Amino acid sequence: MEDFGLVRLGMTDITVSRICVGTWSWGSRLVWGYGRAYGEQDVCAAYSESIRRGVNFFDSAEIYGMGSSERLLGGCIKGSPEGTRPVIATKFTPMFRWRKASLGKALAKSLRRLGMDNVHLYQVHQMDSVKKIPLWMDAMADAYDRNLIGAIGVSNYCPQHLEVAIDHLGKRGLKLASNQMHLSLLFRRHEKNGLLRMCRDKNITFLAYMPLAWGMLAGKFTPKTPPRGLIRPRVVSRKLVGRSAPLLKVMNDIAWKVPDRTVAQVAINWVRAKGAIPIVGVKTLKQAAEDIGALGWSLSQNETEELDSASDALGEEPLRTFWTS
Repeated sequence: MEDFGLVRLGMTDITVSRICVGTWSWGSRLVWGYGRAYGEQDVCAAYSESIRRGVNFFDSAEIYGMGSSERLLGGCIKGSPEGTRPVIATKFTPMFRWRKASLGKALAKSLRRLGMDNVHLYQVHQMDSVKKIPLWMDAMADAYDRNLIGAIGVSNYCPQHLEVAIDHLGKRGLKLASNQMHLSLLFRRHEKNGLLRMCRDKNITFLAYMPLAWGMLAGKFTPKTPPRGLIRPRVVSRKLVGRSAPLLKVMNDIAWKVPDRTVAQVAINWVRAKGAIPIVGVKTLKQAAEDIGALGWSLSQNETEELDSASDALGEEPLRTFWTS
């Protein structure tokens, strides 16, 4: 079953692909090792392959690679053929910022790095305090009124914080378009605490980052070959790798039903089956081809339920510690 159609972003007129490409790794030397195993040529090839395969939605942030992600993405957009301009989302980080004007200044810098006059979706990256939600929503509304952003989103907002943002934007006659949160077969908190349903009921697009749970759900690791690096081993333990084997077996069984399907595509399509748009981090042409290949088919209801059961059998939140995006 092929499913390449575009969907509305929240209640806006913006239409996006059912998979979003995440660019956290673009330019990120400390976390992802940019400049060693991959570089600018690789991420530009991943961008072109994503566009070729029908993806029109890319997500970045001012803090990804300390601005490098936005610069690289902007370069890719500039080099794109006419008529292929994608939908771009980026984020403002409120930490250690106290004035409403901070958002406008950060947005201006992001737009310069992206080489754009306005951005389709602008998001508040983290929730620093409930008291400041109205401050940032007002700043977002001001940017929207100035035609600098096409839609307003948030990231890492739990239900009670989301309500505050929705209510305050309502006073300005605006609606929240999206909420970006972690969702994967190893982290289902927001499915079980009602946030996923809340977003669906209020026509807020749920953007799901880390659908592959740091590569765990791509079948990359075994107890004998655990993850390496600075951050990932602290999140994906050797114990978790072994504990997740029964789930990965079910995922493999589903993938192997059809040639060329992969475990990673199963994980991505499970997120899609929950009504969310998965944000897949791709940094090479090969990764783009594999992960975006998930657009060509969907899980059946029986397969989704089988994966739910295998995930439930692992107990409460197997991936307890995660790096927010």
